[in-house]
This record gives sequence, structure tokens and C-alpha cells, in this order.
Amino acid sequence: MCIWTISAGSPAEDDFSAYAQELHLRWGIGQNAPEQRKSQDSKSCLRLGASSRYFTVPDCIYRRHPRTDEYMYTSEEALKGPLQPGDRQVIQTLLEALKRFVQPDDCIICPLGLGRHVDHRLTRRAAERLGWRLWYYADYPYVLQDKRRLKHMEQAGWMKQVFPITQEGLAAWQDAIAEHSSQISTFWESELEMRQAVSDYLQMNGGIRLWRKPST
Repeated sequence: MCIWTISAGSPAEDDFSAYAQELHLRWGIGQNAPEQRKSQDSKSCLRLGASSRYFTVPDCIYRRHPRTDEYMYTSEEALKGPLQPGDRQVIQTLLEALKRFVQPDDCIICPLGLGRHVDHRLTRRAAERLGWRLWYYADYPYVLQDKRRLKHMEQAGWMKQVFPITQEGLAAWQDAIAEHSSQISTFWESELEMRQAVSDYLQMNGGIRLWRKPST
């Protein structure tokens, strides 16, 4: 198993937007935030017994329009708003990168884009252009605020499969999330609250759910 982190690239310069600097402060990490988050992600993958691969697309809060050089996503609302026209080339670049690494017998699991985070949606668009038969996962914890879309998918004929998770698997998932220490405050008040929330989520669903589009 290999976990691919798409938006792992470092910005070209350290002149961050005011919004990015605000997030760095909230996360409790310095100006080299991309590298610190990549380090946290690497440790998280090890907790799951997975290898890791990092792509060069910068996180949306660092991306600039290729012509105007202006930051494209400078607020919480922008992160969940429309994909900016300046990201069209990013999708194509990402598609070409994916093609270099995908093997014929690979099973690809990509985000549904629940919660409308722009990087999740960008990743899904690129993955779907591969022409692969994809599995999709619900973006946790964003899915907790976007349950209606899952219901609509099932009504539209999407296939759902539940994969049971053992107690050891649950502990590994909780430990993996805990390695992302800079991200805990975005979703939970504490690590303890996170661990309880993940346990409740798995119990509610009976495991991890994956989806496939209806066959055409």
C-alpha cells in the first residue's frame, strides 16, 4: 500500500499570503510549514505500515495564478469555492505525473471531494481523467458535514462496500492522525477528542466505506 500526497510541493518563495501566515500560526509551525507537514505525513504513513509518495503541486494556500502571480485561495470560503481558472494547468500537470506512476494492476482510491476542499476536488478531477476504474473514499472528517451527498450517490446507483477494521487497525488510524499534530486544531479540541471521534465514526459505519460509480 502506498499513500500519495498530492499537494506536497514547496512554494517557490517564502512570501506567504496573510491567510497562509494565519494558518501557520494556528498550526503552531513556522515558515517551513510544507516541509514540517510532509515530515508529519511521512510518520503517519509509517504508523499505517504504508509507503509514501509526494507530488510537487503546492497546497492551495500557496498557489499563485500563472499569469497574474496573485494568490488564488486566500480565505476559508475560497478553499471551498470554485476551482480557479489558474488551476487548469495544475490538473493537467498532475494528470501527467499520475500517468508516470500508475501501473496496470494498481487499485486506485481517490477522494470524493466531500466538504469541497479545493485540493481534494482537484485530485479527483485529475484521477478521473486517467480513465481508470476508481474506488472513492469519503473525506473524513469533512464527510460528517456532507452526508447528504453520500445518500444521493447511493440513490444514483453508486456501489458501496464496507471493509471491517480491527481494534488494531483503529488504533493505527488514530495514531496516524495524531502524527499530523499541526492539523488536530482544525477539526478537534484535542487529540483525545480526535481519538473518540474516529472510534465513533468507525462504529457508526461498521468499518471503512468505499464507493464505485455505476457501470455504464
